[in-house]
Amino acid sequence: MNLYNDASLVMIPSAIKDGKLYNLKPKPKPISTELVTNGDFRTDSDWTKYYAGDNNSITIANGVLSFDSNTNQNVQQTISSSNLNGFYKITYTITSYTRGNSHFLLGGGSNIYLGFETGTYTKYVQGGGNTNNFVIYGGIYGQGGQLSIDNISVVEVDQLPADFTFNRGSNLSASRVDVNGLIEKGRENLLTYSNDFSNGVWNYQSGGSATGSQIGYDGSNNAWLINQTTGGYVTYQNKTFNGVFNFSAYVKAGTIDEIQIDFLSLQTINYGRFNLTSGTDISSFNIIDKNITDVGEGWYRISITADVSSTLYVRIGSITTAGNFYIQDVQVEKGLVATDYIESGATTGKAGILEDLPRLDYSGGASCPSLLLEPTRTNLMPYSELFYEDSSNNRFNYRVTTVENSVISPSGNLNATSLIENSTTDTHVMRNTVSITQNLTYTFSVFAKLKSGDRYLRLNLGNANIMATFNLINKTVVNTNNAEANIEEFGNDWVRLSVTGTPTSSTNDDFDLRFINSNTDTDYYTGDGTSGFYVWGIQVEQGNYSTSYIPTYGTSVTRSTDRNLVLDLSDSGVDGKSVTHFFHFTNNKSLVRESSAINVRLSSNVNNLGSVRIYRSSTNAKRLAVVFQDINGNFSIPGANTSTDEVKILVKRNWTTKLINVFINGVKITNPTSDLFNTWHRIELEGTGSTININEYAVFPKTLTDSECIALTTI
Repeated sequence: MNLYNDASLVMIPSAIKDGKLYNLKPKPKPISTELVTNGDFRTDSDWTKYYAGDNNSITIANGVLSFDSNTNQNVQQTISSSNLNGFYKITYTITSYTRGNSHFLLGGGSNIYLGFETGTYTKYVQGGGNTNNFVIYGGIYGQGGQLSIDNISVVEVDQLPADFTFNRGSNLSASRVDVNGLIEKGRENLLTYSNDFSNGVWNYQSGGSATGSQIGYDGSNNAWLINQTTGGYVTYQNKTFNGVFNFSAYVKAGTIDEIQIDFLSLQTINYGRFNLTSGTDISSFNIIDKNITDVGEGWYRISITADVSSTLYVRIGSITTAGNFYIQDVQVEKGLVATDYIESGATTGKAGILEDLPRLDYSGGASCPSLLLEPTRTNLMPYSELFYEDSSNNRFNYRVTTVENSVISPSGNLNATSLIENSTTDTHVMRNTVSITQNLTYTFSVFAKLKSGDRYLRLNLGNANIMATFNLINKTVVNTNNAEANIEEFGNDWVRLSVTGTPTSSTNDDFDLRFINSNTDTDYYTGDGTSGFYVWGIQVEQGNYSTSYIPTYGTSVTRSTDRNLVLDLSDSGVDGKSVTHFFHFTNNKSLVRESSAINVRLSSNVNNLGSVRIYRSSTNAKRLAVVFQDINGNFSIPGANTSTDEVKILVKRNWTTKLINVFINGVKITNPTSDLFNTWHRIELEGTGSTININEYAVFPKTLTDSECIALTTI
């Protein structure tokens, strides 16, 4: 028996894109044949072109539709549909993209933007109800586009998909554990036109120039030959950066084999100089790290990392010699190391966990992901991946030496730091001083791994009276004082250590990573000069538990709440009367909630009356509970509590008999009757109240039998 055949909606987190979490069901079914003529653009026919004054800006040739203009332009045709308000599936491929807010209109409806990178797209829309015109715009509002499109198709379907539209925030601060068990962050190439040196964004001094179509490090013809007429920097972009940044480029010697890359401001210069014949770094100034990597055929990837302030230029070239060199794929990104190259055009290039991208999380080595929803948190530690002493930024090392970028971190990059005690008889401490508010609860966490020796690692939160000591050999908590402690295992012997407490001292408090002699359980001892730890990803957040890692590179950063996942299920055939809702939660940890806000609500409107909620229902409720509130605002029927880390919850309701049941992990918990509830055809999911992980959600437009409910909820 496959119960999911009877479900109206099934969400098993697997597909995400464009700020949406895509559900497996419902899947719209085609109810028409192809409505577009010549959608593969094999001939220059069937499309009417509107040039808006630029008569050479649109071409249909070689199987693609191309726009190239600085003004509005579009092509259109009349589709053969009689339902002006119907639902449509539109698929297309962007074969090249440089610029433009390209979009389409169907029947005079809303603008649907095509996308800003190459790839094949599928979008579902409702017709505007005014005309049968299907219009493709290369640009909008006086700004033209430069792109090519192929294989566009329009088919009428029976319904729109019921997918969750996602909203978290406007930065790349969120992270997740990916399918490889690594912590994935948002990444951004902050340069524009990162491999187009002819567009005017890149500047050239003293008559320098660039010639394209050169053979690149990747075997393509995408490299450039930079011609430098005099000694001095030749190629640069005007940019402003503040914080920790990595600047990288693929380069190859021409007649010039000594190249320097740098950040330049009015205050200072941060540079690295490299020899492209010997493959060595020559010199550097005021940087955290530098690297040169041989990628074959005379090509190298060179990079520098610096803590920069008010950068005015990002520059590359020889400081002494006229001549030429080859260059490809330049990138500036936040962080300590160069990551995989991201192409950019008129806008910066982005990858990884983007602003509103749902997070499919594989924590704990899960083979199937869950949807991670969390409350707002701020990492108050301004430099989450820097550990060397910098008193100007309130970092202090006492009898501890650091080596940056010394081992692979939980992110999969070579950006973790080693902390090694010296041989002094005293304490051995790495300290950050952070501004906090007295009598509020904070959680201090760090990723750590034993390097050598058998020392314990102690986290002091705010002051010496709030602490937890950890044994990284057997991965256990040794002791605590005025604190809650947690240790979470990651791959390759990495663990995340956290301590939670309520500081009562001054608003500028010390957060210590303190070495402890495991034989005496004291922090005052004679060091051996070799014992130490690898550390990465330090975080201080106001709250009762640690949330997912928030990277910072010079200032505190806030990750916004995961929210606005709301669906009206009536379009999917669920009227909310006789109905069954099934949820599978993982990582249902025992924790103090963030607030009384919901995690899940089944209702007919935006309020709690006549609804059922799943959340941590009180300050004493450490795990999820099912709570019913009738149309009069009363909690008229009993709810149900959960008690395990993994939990399956099912709520079913029979409109005729008024019977409401809750099943948890294969057991029927409640069996009341009531007619004081509205229809449950609306579902809301969010992380505002506390962290949740949803592995699966399904809704059935009927009440399942008890045996079916037990089968669905049995762990």
